[in-house]
Amino acid sequence: MLGGAAFQLAIIVSYILLGAEFFIRYIRHAPLKWKPLPRANGEAARGLLDKRMRILIISLVFSTTCLFIRSVYRTVELVGGFTGKVFKTEVYFNALDGGMVILAMFTLNLAHPGLLLKQQVASGTPLGADAENGTSDATVSLFSSQSKFDLELPRTGLRFTPYLPL
Repeated sequence: MLGGAAFQLAIIVSYILLGAEFFIRYIRHAPLKWKPLPRANGEAARGLLDKRMRILIISLVFSTTCLFIRSVYRTVELVGGFTGKVFKTEVYFNALDGGMVILAMFTLNLAHPGLLLKQQVASGTPLGADAENGTSDATVSLFSSQSKFDLELPRTGLRFTPYLPL
């Protein structure tokens, strides 16, 4: 079990280091390979850190910090073995294991990436929407009398109808 906790800690540290390198390179405007994407005005296109993206980044940093704290706790807990003081202290477990997971989970529920990464075109309709009638590529409808959701992808002709017993 100690090996698994140490492996998890190593993976989280690797994730943190790679994320830090990405943001350092982004801030310094120094990518590994420079291949500018031209815009209409001739300057290179670059992703902007708007308010939604900043909220998402802050929530991911907080969530990752919570999971890092949990991973460090689990590693320290298992170093002492199943008879160690840390392993037998329930307050540590509740705060540093369960508490960190709950904080990470609620953070990503409140700052949900699906909502924060939603892109909009100038007209206000989501990307992938039909410009003529304002409909999206995928439509989801609920038929209350049949107890099922229908997911239809009109341009592909695909239809998904899972059965959900109520």
